[in-house]
Amino acid sequence: MRPSSRVFYRRGVSLILGALALVGAGTARAEIVLFDKDGWTVKTDGLAQGFYQLGTGDSIPAGVLSDFGGFGGGPPGADGKWTQSRFRSGWTGGRFNWRITHQLSEKTKVHAVLGVAYAISTQNNPVATDNNWDIRNGFMEIESTWGDLVIGRSVGLYTLGTIISTINNTSAALGLGNACGMGGDGLGCYTTGYGAKFPGFWAGVFYTTPDMGGLKIKLSAVDPTAAGQAGLTGMGVGGMAPVALSQRFARTPLPMFQTLVMYNLNLGTIKINPFFNGFWQRLGKAGSDDNLDTLAGGAGIDLTLGPVKVGGGGTAEKGDSLYAPLITGSPIDGAGQLRSGTSFYVHALASLGPLDVNAGYGQATLNQSDFDKLNNLPIIDTHRNIYAGLQYHVGPVTWVAELNLLHHTWHQSSAVQDVTLVTVGADFAY
Repeated sequence: MRPSSRVFYRRGVSLILGALALVGAGTARAEIVLFDKDGWTVKTDGLAQGFYQLGTGDSIPAGVLSDFGGFGGGPPGADGKWTQSRFRSGWTGGRFNWRITHQLSEKTKVHAVLGVAYAISTQNNPVATDNNWDIRNGFMEIESTWGDLVIGRSVGLYTLGTIISTINNTSAALGLGNACGMGGDGLGCYTTGYGAKFPGFWAGVFYTTPDMGGLKIKLSAVDPTAAGQAGLTGMGVGGMAPVALSQRFARTPLPMFQTLVMYNLNLGTIKINPFFNGFWQRLGKAGSDDNLDTLAGGAGIDLTLGPVKVGGGGTAEKGDSLYAPLITGSPIDGAGQLRSGTSFYVHALASLGPLDVNAGYGQATLNQSDFDKLNNLPIIDTHRNIYAGLQYHVGPVTWVAELNLLHHTWHQSSAVQDVTLVTVGADFAY
């Protein structure tokens, strides 16, 4: 995937922790109360962090279509291998959030929420002062006995259950890990694209039901997105003219609809949390009446057994892009048909006093369409990630060490790419 294709993805994860809490995911977060008087409260929370990352591995192989995946490393040496050092922000980046609340009545509250993230990396430009301020959450929220309504920009619901699982069961929330490439602004991707899909931050309307005996249903209608039709990038195949990557399915007559269904079963030291999520959107071809209906679904389950947490799940998509719904990669082939794909992950975390130990595996697969097979297109086959991490907590400070082993293969090609990433750092949450 080219760096320009990763901009949303690298930056988008930046406020995921704050966003999860804001949409009622149940993720713990500290809050500092700045003001509390006459039914008004002002609260803030945040995170400061930094990480050293050493990456080494293969360059993206020659002859494959890199828009469909792979890992962008540093400049290669004569042997085609690269090694690079970086100091970067974490998977979530530094961040600070504000929530202003007014108690309208005994049972109804209204909130105004703003969340900002930032990167600390200064690669090749240490005198820069505009280091990627990144606003991802800005919305009004009404909370009452009938449920919770959010209007504005917030985290998406599709694959949100997977991201919650990743935060709870790995070092992702407090580390860097796989950062989608060694260049760029330094906000990381972690396991998304490797078994997990990033839910994105979407403008729209989000509704959450009240807790119904442990069951919560979230529904949203969000700003739709166009998708590029692609089978190749800047080159013809089999004598065909190049296929444009954008503005081919640019009509968006309806919103994108997303859902997340969560259940919480609490049996004391044992907790069981299954979930289901999905999305649907209609895409219209520019200058035509042709439509495509994209559809995806996912499910998973988290288990807490005392100090041990285990999670697993996966997705199946018609209109797959490996990373996030429709917006990255090329979900539509050169013949105007949707590509399909699947993903799955398993991971676990054990808490040993102040020390957390975690490990996991994630895999995402993009299937060849008939067009891809006919034209022998070397699109990505699988992304695999074996990851492990250590977290050591000292009050509000957490020291983190991580290892990511990435492996990529392509259809219609014997090419492979292997990448090793080692990350150490620390953060301070408030």
